[in-house]
Amino acid sequence: MEFSQLSHDEIEKEAKHFLATFFAESNSSHVIPTPIESIAEHYLGYDIEITDEGVFANPLVLGGIIFDQKKIMVNTAAEAHEGRYSFTLAHEVGHHVLHKAIFETANNVTMVCREDANKPIEERQADHFAGALLMPEEQIRQLYKELKLPQRRHTGRAMKAIARKMMTAGGFSNVSNQAMTVRLRQLGLTKETPLQLVYRKLFQFLR
Repeated sequence: MEFSQLSHDEIEKEAKHFLATFFAESNSSHVIPTPIESIAEHYLGYDIEITDEGVFANPLVLGGIIFDQKKIMVNTAAEAHEGRYSFTLAHEVGHHVLHKAIFETANNVTMVCREDANKPIEERQADHFAGALLMPEEQIRQLYKELKLPQRRHTGRAMKAIARKMMTAGGFSNVSNQAMTVRLRQLGLTKETPLQLVYRKLFQFLR
């Protein structure tokens, strides 16, 4: 299967449109944290199955989606952590929005998602979509401005502290510190030091 290259702006636009449509059709205003479980189950109609059987005996297999059965599967290990659980659900919703038609055209209705340093393009796109869904750009930028946080290069410890402030002040209770850190960097609000970048790339290579 071939997946289209989607730009940063295209994925952000898809996530923003999806959220706006969800809240409009739910007759509710935009709330944080994003009610991702309700979106998956009640809005999209997927059953959520928590399992550690089959391929999910491997803790690196975090989630999966079966389009024709309307089922999202989450590894039991991920369920124990609110941030990881929510991100896994949002990731699978990303596959529904961005890739469902491609999979169905190829007569492939099942997708299993693994934690891997060298993720294929569709996994990176679903990760980006998940971040945009749980941490919408407009709210993140506004909160960052309100908290008067500096836009510059930060050490790893400082980036984690900033992420923690954002999560607490903004009510982002269903995301992890790591997810918020990545999202802030993704939006250009924080930047890694050159040494951090080298260490991260090396860690990814060695995994």
